[in-house]
Order: sequence, then structure tokens, then C-alpha cells
Amino acid sequence: MLLMDEIITGFRLAYGGAQEYYGVKADLATYSKVVGAGLPLGIIAGTDEVMDRLGSTGDPALDFKERVYYGGTFNGSVPAMAVGIAVLSYLKDHPEIYDKLNATGEKIRRCLREVVAEEDYPVTIVGEGSLFMARFVQGEVKSARDLANENVAALRGLYPYLAKYGVFIPHVHFAVISAAHGDEDVELISQAYRQAFHDLRATKLI
Repeated sequence: MLLMDEIITGFRLAYGGAQEYYGVKADLATYSKVVGAGLPLGIIAGTDEVMDRLGSTGDPALDFKERVYYGGTFNGSVPAMAVGIAVLSYLKDHPEIYDKLNATGEKIRRCLREVVAEEDYPVTIVGEGSLFMARFVQGEVKSARDLANENVAALRGLYPYLAKYGVFIPHVHFAVISAAHGDEDVELISQAYRQAFHDLRATKLI
């Protein structure tokens, strides 16, 4: 079975998530964040064959042998479901939103790479679509192995400096942009990273 964690990528990289974006199909996938728009909402989705294992046969003894138990504290929450339907309906009716999101994300990554190159900082900018992140390694990052020797002190030190210059990103987390972000935000973000990298070098973290 191919399992995909689409908690962050689902309905963000594309309406069909990372599966559509990369041209693959998972047997089982999980979704949350974008769909819930801040409300507690999680989704398990899969092929008929896989999802059938979650359904009850009505016979407890048979279910114990042949079915997989699952539960959720907020299962069937009416407000969360209403929000989820509204979000997905809007995204389905406005597919152009993904072109804007991904173009803005690519522009931010390009600008940040220019900032890194200006002062030859030991940083690699990673991300895809509307996701971006600075990692304190040099060279291409293709897997967790490429981050084995990362300058973790610099990574942790980055986020307070970014907040100081007006850009809040959850600690050691991918930055995610929305359709509300535009060129002015790209410039603000780029300048915040420029100042943050400068401060990290001044404090000898990089």
C-alpha cells in the first residue's frame, strides 16, 4: 500500500494535493489544515478496497477479526463539516487560485535564493508550490539524510529574528502562504530573511 500524509499538501499544492501535483495515486491518505480552515477537522481517504476495512459488518465478532477500528473526538462536527464543504467548494470553483499560490511561492523561493547568494550564506532554500523554508545546509536537499549535519542552532535562531522583522513562522516549520499574499508580502518576507541572516552571522551562528 502507498500511504500519503497530505495534512499540509492536501488541497494546497493542487486541488488534488501532492497526488495530483506529482502524478501519483495513494491507497490511503490523510488530510486536515486547509480543509478545516482552523477548525478541528481531519480526513482519512482511500480506495474502496482500503476504506471497506473500516466499515462495520454489524457483527462484532467478525469486525474484531476483519475490520480496523477507528475513532475521532470531533467526528461528525457540524460546524467543521460546514466549513470544510465551503472551503472545498470554493477551491473547486476557483482553480486559478493554485496558479497564483504556486507562482507567489516560486517568487519567494527565487528571492530568498538571491538573498543567500548575495552574502554566500550556508543556507539552502527548499519548498514546492506555496511552501518554502530555509535549511542551514549547503547542497541539494532530497531527503532527511541531507539534513543530518544541519546547523540546528542557526535554524532555531532564525525564527525569533524573522518575528523581529515582521514575519511570523511557527518554530522550525515550513512557511505557508495564502492567496491573500502578494508582491508587497514577497518583498517584506525577503527583507526579513535578509536582516535575519545578517543577524545570525553577526552573532556567529552562521
